[in-house]
Amino acid sequence: MVEQARAHYGPIDMLVTAAGLSIPGSADAMSWERWKTTLNVNLDGTFNIIYAVIEEMQRQKFGRIVTFSSIAALRARENQIAYSVAKARRNCHDAMYGGGVGPTGNPCELCLPRTYRNRDGSHTLT
Repeated sequence: MVEQARAHYGPIDMLVTAAGLSIPGSADAMSWERWKTTLNVNLDGTFNIIYAVIEEMQRQKFGRIVTFSSIAALRARENQIAYSVAKARRNCHDAMYGGGVGPTGNPCELCLPRTYRNRDGSHTLT
């Protein structure tokens, strides 16, 4: 995928990741296959794509990485234990890059939705 993008668009200086997968089910019914599938998409997928482009960004001395997460990383969601864990772990990974990646200081921004309680008791997702 990275090679195709590079061949079509040229050098990669920006990466946006937003992949997510949730396979709902109760925690006590969690299978190893469902756990691994969820973490493979939500955690490993992000890790793999960042590391596929980071050296190029470092050589160019320029690059930006933006990752999108989920409110599930902050608040456990019923029947989504693997999804919540994967998103929380991703937030930790991304936070480690918040001050820059490697010697060139390529910033990594984490976009994390939040909810706010409105006066009428409803919630707004931002």
